[in-house]
Amino acid sequence: MKRIIKLFSGVLGLLSLVVLIIILSIAFRNLKEESSLSSSSLFQSPIRTPTWPPYPPPITPSGPPATPTLAPEQIPICIFPARMAPAELATSLDTYKLSQPQVVLTHTSAIEIADWLPNNQQLLITKDIPGTNRQVIELFDTQTGKESVYAERHSINTPPVWLSAYKSVAFIDSTMEEGWALRLSHSPGESVEALQTHLASPYLAANSTGDKVSFLLWGQSARPAVFDLREKKIQPFDIQLPFAPRRKSLDAPLAPEEFYRVAWEPRGTRIAFYNQTGLYLLDLTTGQACRMELGLAGIGKRASRWAYLAKWSPNGRYLAMITTSGRLPLEFSELTLLDTMTGDLHTIQPKRYLPSGKYYVLDIDWAPDSTTIAERVAIAIKEGVAYDGVYLVSSRDNRQKRQLSELTFAGASAGVSLSWSPAGEYLILNCPTSNEGRLCQITVTK
Repeated sequence: MKRIIKLFSGVLGLLSLVVLIIILSIAFRNLKEESSLSSSSLFQSPIRTPTWPPYPPPITPSGPPATPTLAPEQIPICIFPARMAPAELATSLDTYKLSQPQVVLTHTSAIEIADWLPNNQQLLITKDIPGTNRQVIELFDTQTGKESVYAERHSINTPPVWLSAYKSVAFIDSTMEEGWALRLSHSPGESVEALQTHLASPYLAANSTGDKVSFLLWGQSARPAVFDLREKKIQPFDIQLPFAPRRKSLDAPLAPEEFYRVAWEPRGTRIAFYNQTGLYLLDLTTGQACRMELGLAGIGKRASRWAYLAKWSPNGRYLAMITTSGRLPLEFSELTLLDTMTGDLHTIQPKRYLPSGKYYVLDIDWAPDSTTIAERVAIAIKEGVAYDGVYLVSSRDNRQKRQLSELTFAGASAGVSLSWSPAGEYLILNCPTSNEGRLCQITVTK
């Protein structure tokens, strides 16, 4: 999905960007010409042309050889030991109280949330530069209002990551010469360091100690790798993750549903890589990977379910996913929970359906207790704009409870519009108007 607030002057700015402009304008024009109400129109801002998904448009990174895609080696199905799960004390949803949202930041264009910093006070965010197809990456202090710009990049809509061990920011940029490139900014005002170019995906993840990042390398398929910042060394893994079988060559542009996302488990021993072809768990201790079967979904339960967003619980036991089936535009999206200790997998559909009979979970994040999930769910469509409500979901009994029932918000994008602070005190969400981007902070008490 295009970012939440894009002024019409931004369209003019695109005309100056040569080849990327051609790709972007074609993708956007095709979406604009859709006349029927589909999932595309559920993810627009009040002033934008509808677009889906929350990924950058297809861009062909330069570098890989133009040879037919080879079938990767078969990755085995994940097998979980048959054992009883230890009892865990769940927090009742009735004990949570959420305050009225307070606007803590405004901007003349889109704002997206990457993550809270461990200090429970600062946020890593991106802000569009009005009139251009670029954005800045910065730290925002929610208490003082101070903003510190770490880098500027092409607007590719993928969240940067904070590396606490170095107080630095790692992020993906995009150029015609380098394709998707991994970069590192150590502090505001300093030059940006290039770490790796020609990546297979514009997404990355960092470990909990903030001294390693994981991404995917181009090859006959996508190859997981970890960059160790202490040793300045890349460790590639002998694993081939497939792209969609319909691709005939490596130089063919990737469809948005083919972009692998990455989620690093907090304990640091497992990394999840996932796209439309499947969800793969890499065990860093053994160097082996397995494929998680998510079951069937959709009308008649005939299509394979896949994840387009996954977030580990803070204790590393659960993987919460927004899942769907089929190709874009999406017909539905729902919350799916995987217990990696037992292999239990279950799906929780929103109780709120749109008039069309469809339902959409738009974004999710975990509470620090690893038993409660906050989610943004589509509530209504007004003049082609989707408005969502905030829900809390119990991962123990699948109970759902809407919060702030008198309020709705616009502009949700998976993975960049909702975040729960490390200490559990705050929820931050983007809450744009038709004129500006905004961040709203909600105080959470029990």
